[in-house]
Amino acid sequence: MSPPASATDWIGTRFTTSFNFDWTNSQTYDPYRAAFSTGISTPGGVRTADVINSSWAGSTGLFGTAGVDQISNVLDGLANTNPHTLFVAAAGNSGVGPNQVPTPGAGYNVLTVASVAYDNGAYDIPSSFSSGGPNDYQDPIRTASAARQVVDIAAPGENISAAYYGGETGGNRPQLGGAPNGDPGGPNWYTHSTSGTSYSAPTVAGGEMLDDAAKAAPGQTKRRLRASAAIFLAEHGASFPCREGRSRPGRGSLEGL
Repeated sequence: MSPPASATDWIGTRFTTSFNFDWTNSQTYDPYRAAFSTGISTPGGVRTADVINSSWAGSTGLFGTAGVDQISNVLDGLANTNPHTLFVAAAGNSGVGPNQVPTPGAGYNVLTVASVAYDNGAYDIPSSFSSGGPNDYQDPIRTASAARQVVDIAAPGENISAAYYGGETGGNRPQLGGAPNGDPGGPNWYTHSTSGTSYSAPTVAGGEMLDDAAKAAPGQTKRRLRASAAIFLAEHGASFPCREGRSRPGRGSLEGL
């Protein structure tokens, strides 16, 4: 078994809080296509990713939340035809209520992650900022308002302490524009009290990467994570309205695999 591969390459400026792509241009999806299907060049050769994390969200007003916009269609198709790759996405930070989870988390073949906060020894309180759904359902014949749960699982995403980022590291390339924003940092530098589902999603993606059993049953990863979340729900309870859990409070959270 080869080591797991995760798609982390970034294209853009080193520091940004928003970005714009031409989603009507097929080349925009090339990095996803490579990670899912055609392969990424690695020191060990060309291979596809085992896990893809997308800690970004499209505008709910621009793309809608029914999972039928162009972005969702393309990424859903790639995820559906390449079940060996787990596609993880942040739920967004628009708060509770219907139609708050944007693309790509609004899709059907993505593991959508909400945020929970620390409380009395455990991360078991839903973050007030975390999007939770439900979202609209839409097909060529009919539309049903707030009829589809889109959140699959929750993970820590509030008041996070993370490794400090101060320049070109990880997937960031020397060709990226913009000067590093801040001190270069050091091996013991951390960023404290930061929040967002953009931290929850990679927590799930990273946890899955560390689980060596993931590749023992290709295509079963998402189902297995949901099952583990359901076990957590039975033991601790949760209050996110989650996919496949419309008639009960929620589906659970990821503390460890």
